Amino acid sequence: MIIWQKQDIKIFLVLIPIINLVNYFITYQNVILNSYFFLTLLVDTLQGYLTWLIIRYVIIKMEKKSPLLHFTFQRLFLQLFFTCLSGLIFIILATELLNAIAKSKPVPLNFYQLDIWLYAIWILVVNGIYIGMYYYLIWKSSEQKILKGNQLKTDGISVKIGAKNTKIAMNDIKGFYVEDGLSYLIDSNFKTYIINSSLENLEKTIQPSLFFRVNRKFILHRNSITSFKRIENNKLVIFTLNESSLFPNEIFISRLKAPAFKKWFEEDTLSL
Repeated sequence: MIIWQKQDIKIFLVLIPIINLVNYFITYQNVILNSYFFLTLLVDTLQGYLTWLIIRYVIIKMEKKSPLLHFTFQRLFLQLFFTCLSGLIFIILATELLNAIAKSKPVPLNFYQLDIWLYAIWILVVNGIYIGMYYYLIWKSSEQKILKGNQLKTDGISVKIGAKNTKIAMNDIKGFYVEDGLSYLIDSNFKTYIINSSLENLEKTIQPSLFFRVNRKFILHRNSITSFKRIENNKLVIFTLNESSLFPNEIFISRLKAPAFKKWFEEDTLSL
């Protein structure tokens, strides 16, 4: 999914006529506001919209193939190259065609000596706007996730008890597990509640300093874990509070997750 979706459309519907006006005053020393000026501005604005749609199409295709989130200079260079190439080819062809229709002669040489470079600069500016918008929206999305996580940390998770919805505070949750396609919450009294969320989604929102995804089936609160030890092949076995059959007394952690768990478990709990 393209992160900016249709938010760019309103921006460029307004921005392109402004870019054309600025371009006029940069290119021409004496601008006369007559009917010819406004007709030319209209034609150039329509051409600008079509150029923008081509650039937008190229960016969308590249984003689907290789998201800019995984930033590399090669990815950035390819976007700048292909948007400039496609945009400039269209501008040249459209300008030559319009000039042939209106004046029956080739485009003046100064178009290729000056104007084409101004168009290239504006295409780079359009790319800059898209890149800035992209990372701004990612930042806003991350900020919202943090706020949502803080809300969960403060208010807990809502569960349904009969006809009522009740929130269970994070420190009153022993953990979560999945069974037969359903996700369950276990509270401090070892009561279970069905929750409408997968462990994957829970893992993104619960406070990571309190909870750890030990395997595909369990997410445990650190207070549910008494100790751990290293076993063969650099795996770990963790020992849980044996007050309920909901948690196995021993849960094994793969060697890939073992270093992250060891670091998480040994963090100073006073800082939580």
